[in-house]
Amino acid sequence: MLLLWQYFRFYIFVILNFFKTLIILNIITILTNAIPFIRLDGYWILSFALGITNLYNKSLQMVKCVRPNRKISNKTDWFLLLYGLCTIAIMGVSMVGVFLEIIKVFIWIC
Repeated sequence: MLLLWQYFRFYIFVILNFFKTLIILNIITILTNAIPFIRLDGYWILSFALGITNLYNKSLQMVKCVRPNRKISNKTDWFLLLYGLCTIAIMGVSMVGVFLEIIKVFIWIC
C-alpha cells in the first residue's frame, strides 16, 4: 500500500507542477498582451480609451515633427510625443536584444 501511495504521490506532484507552469505561462501571455507599445490588446485598449485612431502612426508623426522652436500646448500632443518616444525606445531595445541573441546562437553553433 505504501508503494502505491508513493507512486501516486509522484504523479500528483508532476501534474500539479504541470498546472502551475500552465498558470504562469498564461499570466505571462496576459501581461505580454497588455503592453500598449505593440499592436496587441493593450494598444487597442489604450487607443479606444483615448479615442485616438491610428495611435502608432500619429505618435511617430509627432516625434518626426518636433523641433526645438515648436511649442506643444495640447495634452494630446504631449501624450503622442511621449508615447512615440517610448515606442521607439522599446522597439530599439527589442531589436538589439534579438540581434544579440542571434549572435549568441551563431557563436555557440560555430
